[in-house]
Amino acid sequence: MEPGIEKTQRVVYFDALRVFASFAVMLLHLAAQHWADVPVDGEVWRAFNVWDALVRWCVPVFVMISGALFLARPIPLRKLYGKHIARIAAAFVFWSGLYALVSARRYDMTVPQLVVEWIQGHYHLWFLYMIAGLYLVTPLLYRLTQSEESARYFLLLAFVFGFLLPELLPLLALHSPRLGGALNAALGYADLRFVGGFSGYFVLGHRLNRRTLNRREETAIYVLGVLGLFFTALGTRALSVHTGASNSLLYGYCTVNVLAEAAAVFTLFKQHVRSTSRLLGALSGASFGAYLIHALFLDTLQFRFDVDTLSFPAQFSVPLLAAAVFVLSYAASYLLGKVPLIKDYLI
Repeated sequence: MEPGIEKTQRVVYFDALRVFASFAVMLLHLAAQHWADVPVDGEVWRAFNVWDALVRWCVPVFVMISGALFLARPIPLRKLYGKHIARIAAAFVFWSGLYALVSARRYDMTVPQLVVEWIQGHYHLWFLYMIAGLYLVTPLLYRLTQSEESARYFLLLAFVFGFLLPELLPLLALHSPRLGGALNAALGYADLRFVGGFSGYFVLGHRLNRRTLNRREETAIYVLGVLGLFFTALGTRALSVHTGASNSLLYGYCTVNVLAEAAAVFTLFKQHVRSTSRLLGALSGASFGAYLIHALFLDTLQFRFDVDTLSFPAQFSVPLLAAAVFVLSYAASYLLGKVPLIKDYLI
């Protein structure tokens, strides 16, 4: 989902990673569909939790791919704004407008409500705001990554202030609200937003793509990834049972456990995917459009046909509906990609 990247920049394992991550996004949205609506001590909630934890890495991996591509070489500001950011903006204006119109028809919105919905975007279009923000600071991050020492220092700061402390302090606040709140306020005063959020993933993708890993390093990344997965699933269950309601603290994309998952998945594909195919390449090229349109199919199934993850056992409903939405979304994206104007600016 890096609109505008030239085919000459294609990296073989990115094709498979994009397609796999796209399916993971759809599965994630389905797992979250009724996650907060069912009792946390029930079998249905546990199934949703497992599926959700399994694919929490999906959005970070997309950001890592973007970082690997955009930080590989300098991009002139004119091209950055005139091609990449402009395409993101055009896609957002069109798709957010379309989703807003659908919502307005469904919920009988007023015009001001429609405008607000358009600006805010459908729940999945936050990604466009986020990736556009990363594109804006790409020239700065590119300069930073040209120095091995600076890149390592940036990742260290990102890990401590963007992942570790923002996760630890809310956990501490559950046991000691006053201390946790005070430390969290102090972290806010430091205002280290430049190393927070998804910029760490952006730089990490660049570093992992360029780095040659030895067997010990690769194994360590996989072990941490598996531990991160178990921590996400079991920790979320423990927190939710403790609080008596679904608790998403450990689901955050910028948590240490999800970081470990994302690094492991990215490394797995980098190390072991050696070839692509015409079909995989076509699917990869349609990933951005599939992401933009998939929520339309999810909403149609749920609100028009009354089919969702509670329609049959959650153990099966999440992956089966994800597979159906995946096929529909990629087919629609492929067909829309045949229309020149839409292909160039909207998907």
